[in-house]
Amino acid sequence: MVLTLALTLASGCATITSGPDETITVTSEPIGANVTVDCGSDRSELITPARFVIPRRSTDCTVTLQKPGFEKETAVIEQGVNRWTWANLPIALIGIGVLGMSGFSDDPNHSARVGGAIVVVGLGGLAVDRMTWKLRDHDPKRLHVKLRPSP
Repeated sequence: MVLTLALTLASGCATITSGPDETITVTSEPIGANVTVDCGSDRSELITPARFVIPRRSTDCTVTLQKPGFEKETAVIEQGVNRWTWANLPIALIGIGVLGMSGFSDDPNHSARVGGAIVVVGLGGLAVDRMTWKLRDHDPKRLHVKLRPSP
């Protein structure tokens, strides 16, 4: 029981592989555009080429680029699900498979405990990823905007 709890708290594929923040790169053609990044209550002003850091818990971010002689361009960096979070599901499915096979074992109680522990680790990993906000991810990580000349 203690080992299962320890593995569950240490699991969470996205928690293990991802940091609390993400780095986003914005470039423009031509370079030197003013960039405003609005992520809810967080707001940054930079000049391209630019890199900025946003917390995984941030909502969608709006990126606005402006440069004299060019039209204003806006893009959205969307909050989604971290791809590493999905790695928790095969772990849970393996546990379900072990549980299903417990009826064919010489010691069905042992197989059921092992299968149950594996399921708890897989589903616990999803919960850990959610609690640490590592479940979230923003895309795109690199944004390149071609500014159009003003008419």
